[in-house]
Amino acid sequence: YMAGAVAEFSRKYPEVSVEVHSSFEDVDLLADSYDLTVRYDQLENSSMIARRLGGHVLCLCASPAYWESHGQPSSADDLGEHNCLATTERYWLFDTPDSNDIRKVKISGNWISEDGANLLAAARAGLGIAQLPVFYINEAVAKGELVKLEQQWSYYHRMAWAVFPNSRHLSAKVRFFVDFLVEYLHNLEDSQTADLFR
Repeated sequence: YMAGAVAEFSRKYPEVSVEVHSSFEDVDLLADSYDLTVRYDQLENSSMIARRLGGHVLCLCASPAYWESHGQPSSADDLGEHNCLATTERYWLFDTPDSNDIRKVKISGNWISEDGANLLAAARAGLGIAQLPVFYINEAVAKGELVKLEQQWSYYHRMAWAVFPNSRHLSAKVRFFVDFLVEYLHNLEDSQTADLFR
């Protein structure tokens, strides 16, 4: 969704130059002269300043054919019996109902990718279960290509943070961009909440 957010910002404010780099590796903001980075979940570097942007909901999904032939897991413990379409991290996070705890579940499968589009394509093809953002799979769900696993344990609310170097003055343009991201993600969160209860 960050690509969509940046594109919308550039459409509304074409006078502001934007340079975007995508990486699964942590970048050194000071050494690489970045104004900011967007990071997810836990923040470990205390020399940085972070502002919460918002979040998105991850859910489990698979094709109708996969669910029909393999059944649906009734708990996270059942995921070991399924082919999970994984990233190289090889685990999924889940919110714990009725608490603020996060459960980390080790997964296994024969298909790995760091790219959401690849995971979506593999899930559509019936290769296994994927954990993807709700907004990302809505079209495939509407077309009947994917079915969400709608169980209380099967969701994870992932937080996004704008991170800045502590020692660098934040320009007005960067502050304006961050404010835009906060509003964009707030609207996205509202739409996801509606999607969950359709």
